[in-house]
Amino acid sequence: MQHWKKTWYPLLGPLMIWVVFIIAVPFLGMGVIVSLGVLTPLGDTIVKTVAMFCALILAPLAAVCEIAPPFVTREEVRWRNSNSEHLFERDVVWEDVPFLPPVLNRIRSTTGKRKPREEKESATASDTKPSTA
Repeated sequence: MQHWKKTWYPLLGPLMIWVVFIIAVPFLGMGVIVSLGVLTPLGDTIVKTVAMFCALILAPLAAVCEIAPPFVTREEVRWRNSNSEHLFERDVVWEDVPFLPPVLNRIRSTTGKRKPREEKESATASDTKPSTA
């Protein structure tokens, strides 16, 4: 039997918070805007369509495919990398890669130990320096 933390811990991350947010807020916002009656029928239809798009397209993309806006994926990657010993039994490194730049990013995992950020930055800086020979 798994420990409860291994089962529930992934559901507490920024990506799942985004899923709940992107489902609840458009529906609540749509309900408020439509009930005020300040828009024309065409405006009401546009508001309802946008809310349905958010709930029916963006939420499943985030929950199933781990695709979300860049600010969400950066936080999710940071959270998963810092909590990898609680979430996973083997060494896993997470990174976000562009999916539909600059609107959506995807979270990708790789196996192995994570390099410290300073080593990565120094390696990329030395790769991009022109040779003086």
